[in-house]
Amino acid sequence: MRYSSVLKSTTQQMIHLVWPRYAGRIRQGLARGMRSPDALGLPGLPRRRTGEELLLESLEWRNLIIYDIGAHVGGFTMFFAARSAPRGKVYSFEPAPQNYERLLANLRTNRLHNVRAFQVGIGGGSSRRRMHQQGEDSGTFVLEPLEREVEIALSDGGEEAGEGPLQGECQAPVHQRALGPRLVTEGSAGGNEKPAGRSAEGGLQRTVADAKRCAAPLGIATEGTVRVEALDELVPRLQLPWPNFIKIDVEGMELEALEGMHQLLRACRPRLFVEMHGADENGKLRNAEQVTAFLLRHDYSIVHVESGRPVTAGQAGIAVRGHLYCTPRAPQAEEMRWAA
Repeated sequence: MRYSSVLKSTTQQMIHLVWPRYAGRIRQGLARGMRSPDALGLPGLPRRRTGEELLLESLEWRNLIIYDIGAHVGGFTMFFAARSAPRGKVYSFEPAPQNYERLLANLRTNRLHNVRAFQVGIGGGSSRRRMHQQGEDSGTFVLEPLEREVEIALSDGGEEAGEGPLQGECQAPVHQRALGPRLVTEGSAGGNEKPAGRSAEGGLQRTVADAKRCAAPLGIATEGTVRVEALDELVPRLQLPWPNFIKIDVEGMELEALEGMHQLLRACRPRLFVEMHGADENGKLRNAEQVTAFLLRHDYSIVHVESGRPVTAGQAGIAVRGHLYCTPRAPQAEEMRWAA
């Protein structure tokens, strides 16, 4: 762990001992101006804004429906929630327990009522994955298949056999809904939403009466198993509205996540913002080629954010690192045909 990280962590612990509810102001990044229990609030050295910040800050967000896949602790979610007001909504997906808890804390601290947060990973289908942490002082987690893939068979009530929702006390000005063994946050903002798919009953629609109930603190585990779902299955089951924009940051699972939402991409033609990853240089190139080929097959135009260059079938190497901004070339959406 780097010395600066140790110093910051120690300082945060001392502050929270004296002032348990302290939340410093975020000074840099897309969420600057927001408050977070993880932020010290001290002025930092000025820096140039990144390409992703410049792009996202230049776009119009008001009243949009936004999916934040790989929400981490909510830096993008907070930005999207503030910019999409008054009638927009953000749906955030984060599988790592400690990141999810910090995401909820940031939403509560900033009273962002137009966000629903789900503790679930987004991939190619329903399964459980092994989670392990990247770096000793990192909040970044990688999901890997188990030695024997564990398929999730959900009952009509939306819960796995033998598991119930985890609940605990917290100061949350938001509602909670059960999602299998986890809870999700539902904001109160309205908007013109188009539900997709069949009605979701039972456990997926149970509302916890006390609005101060939230997922129980789960410690700081650096490994374990987490739940993964495909958007094409999750969206109709939870009756989520179709998105206008999807941000994807899934640590090397970009292709799998895209394949698990291919029906959604054809149906509502959202814009995409994809952060590219890979285990090594060969893995990054292979991932870039596969992701680029998938997006081109689905009739998307692709621009590499950091360089501003278009990405075509013969230039996938541009997309090895950085971010891709993808816009649909075909404006006409196909009729939605969800899998039964």
